[in-house]
Amino acid sequence: MAQNSTHSNGLTCPWGTTARPPPLQVGQEWVGHTLLHALDPDARVGLARRLHDGTKRALKFAPNDARHDERLRALFSSEIAQAARLQSPLFPAVLDFGSVAPLFAPPSRAGTPSYIAPERFKSAPHSERTEIYGIGVTLFEAATRAYSYGEIERLQNPRFTSSRRPGKLNSALPDWLEAVLLRSVAAEPTERYQNYSQLTFDLEHPDKVEPFFAPNTPLLERNPLLVWKILAAILAALNLLQFFLRK
Repeated sequence: MAQNSTHSNGLTCPWGTTARPPPLQVGQEWVGHTLLHALDPDARVGLARRLHDGTKRALKFAPNDARHDERLRALFSSEIAQAARLQSPLFPAVLDFGSVAPLFAPPSRAGTPSYIAPERFKSAPHSERTEIYGIGVTLFEAATRAYSYGEIERLQNPRFTSSRRPGKLNSALPDWLEAVLLRSVAAEPTERYQNYSQLTFDLEHPDKVEPFFAPNTPLLERNPLLVWKILAAILAALNLLQFFLRK
């Protein structure tokens, strides 16, 4: 593989006699591109402008460890191969293909940990629902600048209790969109959207989106009006009982 090859989708393989450059700086030139700004904290992904035609592209660099780790090189090469296959106007120009795999593939943890569905940490195979989870986390992060269950580190075995409520992280989010995000990243697969068409339908029909609450959500949060009605009924019964006891 070429030392500094850049694929048409912007994935870069900079191993060979040199490692990837130090944390990229705005204005720095690299393989025919000028960096506009970094897109991740590790400066492995950056938005750049191609010098010869001015188009904007994302450059993603392999980790430094790939110079000495054949497995990392293979994973990154696979990511490039996946990106090469997805040359279509139906796909966005910038995507992370690190977790792309055939549906119903053998179990694996390939991909960015924070976007891996909970069941895949328990050896479940890829499925449409696990891919929907990854989409949900991406949308959640775009809307709130936070991960639904917090950032997950490599080799970590996370616990998925309950997702953060996006509306509390971004008060501008409408209720229907919060429900879509929460249903997309539900920890329990059966609570999640079962296929892409369901997710697409809700995104296209906000007025028909039903509220979503995880199974362990307190009743006060699920239906506060019902809770107040129950409390009112209990107080009324206690007052009535007290009235009869005084007679």
